[in-house]
Amino acid sequence: MPAPYPIRSARLLLILFFAVASLYYMSRSYERIPIPPTEDSFQPGGKRPAKPPSQYPLQQHPPIATEIEDLMPGVKPQRGKMRAAFVTLIRNSELWEIVKSIRQMEDRFNRHYHYPWVFLNDEPFTEEFINTTSALISGKAKYGMLRREGRC
Repeated sequence: MPAPYPIRSARLLLILFFAVASLYYMSRSYERIPIPPTEDSFQPGGKRPAKPPSQYPLQQHPPIATEIEDLMPGVKPQRGKMRAAFVTLIRNSELWEIVKSIRQMEDRFNRHYHYPWVFLNDEPFTEEFINTTSALISGKAKYGMLRREGRC
């Protein structure tokens, strides 16, 4: 059964009001974006530079490779694919909290790069932890134990 005419027109007016308000809000949001100054936008009372910007000398930085070789002789910068890993300090009881983080990282980043994950714990990992995390990770998963030394 169709709605009575006054209710239908009120609903249409509300939709129209929210559409106009949304368009107004979106158009006003672009006014907040700062526009970089140009030569014509000089404000009186401010200082002008002594030289035009094109005459300022540019500082030349040596490439990173020469800096690394200068700091550590014999060490060459890495070429090609970066080597990295995700290192996680975790306990067995925190399995389902880390599952959410692994899923998010794998879905958005690691499914393209397949970096390995390293899990460290102060006690042996359970089979449930190893099986669950290994199934979620696109790269290799490694599990290790930390030695307990004096506590602070």
